Amino acid sequence: MRRSPERAWTPREIDRELRSSELVVAGALARLIAAGLVIEESEGRFCYRPARPDLSDLVDTLARFHAEFPFAVVQAILAAPNQQIRTFADAFRIKKD
Repeated sequence: MRRSPERAWTPREIDRELRSSELVVAGALARLIAAGLVIEESEGRFCYRPARPDLSDLVDTLARFHAEFPFAVVQAILAAPNQQIRTFADAFRIKKD
């Protein structure tokens, strides 16, 4: 979503892109909305729209770290003692066909 902020995504499109499950995507979208990173543009379509510039900067920094050190970022998420963080991270795991 961050790479195409002008695009309005349906949960099914996100599910197909991530090869996840619609249930996990729905939960992740709810958390992203609550965090101020995503908005529901029209009924059932969602866009990446950080509520504040600092949120956008934070996501950009995280994306750069993930591109350079993917294993370290995943390990840091998985090491977190919060099950909700793990569930959120699982939403972005790519499944192999």
